[in-house]
Amino acid sequence: MEESKKVNTEHFKKKIGNTTYRVRVHFPQNTKRTFTDSVNTLIMNECTSKKK
Repeated sequence: MEESKKVNTEHFKKKIGNTTYRVRVHFPQNTKRTFTDSVNTLIMNECTSKKK
C-alpha cells in the first residue's frame, strides 16, 4: 500500500462579484522552502510574464 505524506491543508473563501471562491492550499511539512519563498517566486514569475 502507498504511504501517504502528511500535508498541512488550509483553505479560505474569497467573494468576487456574485461568485464565491473556496481556495485550498497545501504546504508539505518537510520542505526547506518557506511560505515567503513560495510567494516571492510566484510574484517574480508573474512580473516576468507581464514583461512579454
